[in-house]
Amino acid sequence: MVSPDFLDPLEQKAVLERKVTAAWQIAGSALGISVVAPFVFQHRGVSYPCLAYLPCFGGGKGMLIRGFFRFGDEGSPSLPRAAAAAGYYVSSVNLEVYTEFDEKVFKEALLDWGYSGPEGDRPAWCMHANEQNDAP
Repeated sequence: MVSPDFLDPLEQKAVLERKVTAAWQIAGSALGISVVAPFVFQHRGVSYPCLAYLPCFGGGKGMLIRGFFRFGDEGSPSLPRAAAAAGYYVSSVNLEVYTEFDEKVFKEALLDWGYSGPEGDRPAWCMHANEQNDAP
């Protein structure tokens, strides 16, 4: 396999995106949450490829995950506009941070986005914000 350092930036980004998608799949199993990765969001006849979809996080209809390779590379604003119009949220994650599943990093992001699914399906590790403040 060719080292990612020798790939052009678009190829490097594609390699990282595949790794991030795989990491979100692992996160779903490891953390007991619903994750669809990869995911294609459809709105008004336009397809928006996403690294993952988290239906129980972020509020509304869930969180769409896209990635950036370098700062300033957050992508077109058309996905966030279309997602908001349809009741979804979007987060752009740093591809280099999410290439491998790190429980602490992924939980931190998920807690930041907030759990918005059915209470009966809330993972034990995912407490309400006020419960986290009261935890020892």
